[in-house]
Amino acid sequence: MSVRASCMRIWAIRRNLQTLGLRVEATPLKRLDGFLARRTLRAAEATDAFSTTGLRDITGATGDKAGQQLDARARYWLLPQSLRAEFNGVCLLKDGLTRDAPNAPRHGNTLYLSAALTMSF
Repeated sequence: MSVRASCMRIWAIRRNLQTLGLRVEATPLKRLDGFLARRTLRAAEATDAFSTTGLRDITGATGDKAGQQLDARARYWLLPQSLRAEFNGVCLLKDGLTRDAPNAPRHGNTLYLSAALTMSF
């Protein structure tokens, strides 16, 4: 089994967004690999719009915290070197700005799931 962990320590500012994350990758079997990642999301300033979403609290009362992003992927070779299945998930756990800003959507957290088959020939 192979395991690799990396900490993304560099604060990236892109469109008023700051993020810090941790990612762990593993290959427990020759045919199976995957990763788990966690990333904090913040606006650059409490009164800024969050990235390109348009979410903003001009009073700054909701703070600069926007939430957590969780990513996961698992891939398995159904037919080695020929056919691989892949499953992905991304979850945005809303906090502060993305949950409580005056123009924030009132639904809960956001979850994306996907599956794919890749054939190599």
